[in-house]
Amino acid sequence: MAACRCQKKYWNSKLLLQNPLFVIGIFAFSLIPFFFACLLIKHRFADLSIKKSHFKQIKWQGRVLTEAHKTRDEFFNMYQKVDPNYLSHLTEKTIFLKSEIDLLNTICAQPALHAHPIIKHRLAHLTNGENRLVFVEQDHATSDLIKEVYYKQKTPVEVEKQDIKNLLSMIEGVTIGCLHPHLLRPQFVVRRFDLRRTSGWGPDSYLLEMDLIKREPT
Repeated sequence: MAACRCQKKYWNSKLLLQNPLFVIGIFAFSLIPFFFACLLIKHRFADLSIKKSHFKQIKWQGRVLTEAHKTRDEFFNMYQKVDPNYLSHLTEKTIFLKSEIDLLNTICAQPALHAHPIIKHRLAHLTNGENRLVFVEQDHATSDLIKEVYYKQKTPVEVEKQDIKNLLSMIEGVTIGCLHPHLLRPQFVVRRFDLRRTSGWGPDSYLLEMDLIKREPT
């Protein structure tokens, strides 16, 4: 009887191993640790990727902060001593269309044309302050470190190419040819620069309008 039972048990096990569903179940069950291992590895890689991303972000923020401090230090070193009335000094002293003024003076020196009303009116317009750059303060903003003043040009002025170069050199702080910016110049930001050709006396006559922001340490 015992031999019969053992043989029956043997044949039951053999039949189970021959059953495809049983074999598939055993195989699937054996894969469970593998799936858990894959999920764990994926989770570890995801954590590593997040930490790497955070590290890159911290590194980028550190670089931005360093550049900001560097830019701020350069700003204070460059504009530590400025002329607070630089813009008014610039507008008061600047005369535009000098080549046309010289031409009109030469024409007026001729006795036959000295009293011509059109020439006299044009020369007066260019020399008596009507064609002068005037800015009006619109607004200002002040922080613990920087003061900003917003300026708007009051009326358009007539300029020629050399005048444009001269203005850009003095306002933007760049060297153009033999033109050099003043050392006591504050930082200016050009908000608007509108240039339109006009039918003036000279071949290169333009109407200029611009708005500025002046920045300097408080």
